[in-house]
Amino acid sequence: MTLFIIIIVVMLAVYLFMRSATYQRMQQKQQELLTSDLEFFGISNQSYYTGVWPKNKGQGECIEFKIAGITFRKGIDKYIGEGVGTLEADSSNRYDPNAIKILAYDGHHLGFVPKDMTADVRKATTLPCRCYYFILKRLTDQGEVYLTDCYIDT
Repeated sequence: MTLFIIIIVVMLAVYLFMRSATYQRMQQKQQELLTSDLEFFGISNQSYYTGVWPKNKGQGECIEFKIAGITFRKGIDKYIGEGVGTLEADSSNRYDPNAIKILAYDGHHLGFVPKDMTADVRKATTLPCRCYYFILKRLTDQGEVYLTDCYIDT
């Protein structure tokens, strides 16, 4: 019985190691694919925030952030690419009364300003306000992944 448990533990350790190496290779491949997609769309990574940004950001100061919760929203494919939307307070949000939702040009709810950025956004502007978003979709072995960024001029 003890030998069986040892064998199981060793097999589990090998499995986790292999999975980790596989995960690292997948992450590297994902980054390569993303880079090629960005080059195709003529987009460069110009931000300290590790996100992708539209080529022609607004002039002057801006606050930049990812779109949180986009994977839980329906109908996002319609908004892939660049767009102009609205940031709006979402005080009825049961998870965060300080939440700020991001709406597309037609009012479709895309997601939220990340919780750690809401104070900065509220300090910098009066809600509702205009925002600029960028959404890129990538199909991976793990399913669909949305690469997103949003910014506001201050």
